[in-house]
Amino acid sequence: MKNEYLSLQLIRNTCNISEGKTIIEQLLADKINFLKKQIFKLEERFGTDSPFLENRVIELRKCQEDLDFFLNQTDDEEQEILINCKIDVQLVPTKSSNKTVKQEQEGQWT
Repeated sequence: MKNEYLSLQLIRNTCNISEGKTIIEQLLADKINFLKKQIFKLEERFGTDSPFLENRVIELRKCQEDLDFFLNQTDDEEQEILINCKIDVQLVPTKSSNKTVKQEQEGQWT
């Protein structure tokens, strides 16, 4: 494959504590809502649980708590937030591709 990797700069900004907190909280909330919809779809369509997605929601909620704890220690008048959020995208074989099946047979992880 050509061009298997892409890096995007989603956020690169300095802002006040309140604004920065709002930006990060919204990103976390959007991701949690997306995962909850995925979990709901799996339950409705296939009647299956998704422990991986449910654990990811728990991890993201912990991130929200960590953010609150971190920002409660700041001095709003003396400090700002620098947010540098990069997204790395990489193309990998699907679980059903010949390449993945061959690697699994050879005992390799993809």
